Amino acid sequence: MFRIDNASAVSALPAALAAGTPGYFGRGDPSTGKIPTILTADWANMVQEELVAVIAAAGIALDKTNRAQLLAALGVLFQPADSSILKVTAASLTQNGYLAFSNGFKACWGRFSALGNSNTTITFPLAFSSACFSAVVSGAGTGNDAQDNWPATDTSSITKTTFQVFSAADDALSTCFIAVGN
Repeated sequence: MFRIDNASAVSALPAALAAGTPGYFGRGDPSTGKIPTILTADWANMVQEELVAVIAAAGIALDKTNRAQLLAALGVLFQPADSSILKVTAASLTQNGYLAFSNGFKACWGRFSALGNSNTTITFPLAFSSACFSAVVSGAGTGNDAQDNWPATDTSSITKTTFQVFSAADDALSTCFIAVGN
């Protein structure tokens, strides 16, 4: 965005003329001699200064070569003033998905088949940057003897990218997880 700077531009903003009747742009009609709406200096200056005011309010210097300054200014001006307001910065709202927030907090979830009488390694759909604080699993099957314990997280196996689940059930079980961290 840049103020007009051609040879016919004036160096100071002229005083606006008195307001006329509000209206809209017309195309004109050559068959009747009706001319199209003429753009006046007042109107062009008003539009120019309205746009410049938004960019200036965002603290951005006008740059003739940058065609995205108004967009950048709107992004600056409409950021929450309170940094405690969380914004979602990344998301995958799928069966095996995640949410990442502006303060670094992340949540991952998913479904998998826990192998029977074995450990199953689960890879998070989004790696945690610093640490996974907790990974909780839930699954059930048809076994009902004392040896068929449902899947449980091996808490010593939790890393930023994976964790392990042990299932003492005889068969593979459909299992879900939720993990949180940063």
